[in-house]
Amino acid sequence: MTLRFVPRARTHLRSIAQYIRQHNPAAARSVRKRIQDTLAVLEQFPNVGHQGFEPGTREVVVPQLPYVIVHTVDAAGAVTVIGVYHAAQLRPGQAEPDVLGDNG
Repeated sequence: MTLRFVPRARTHLRSIAQYIRQHNPAAARSVRKRIQDTLAVLEQFPNVGHQGFEPGTREVVVPQLPYVIVHTVDAAGAVTVIGVYHAAQLRPGQAEPDVLGDNG
């Protein structure tokens, strides 16, 4: 299968690596490896994960890490990674939480 990245996804990966490397270089290598391993699985099994918040997207969680890879799969099975998000970040199609409740 083909695995492509939109520019934003590449920026996400660089930012994650840079941030972790500043605090713990060994951890940065480990995180990079886990993300790469998850991308390799995604390349072999494009429909892994669950439906994303944005219609037409899928999400796969990086095992043992708080990162979610958001991607699309075209009719030919090619995967396009559109972002790598920390689980606490809003992802495409996800609404801001209503922290005040309905009574605002």
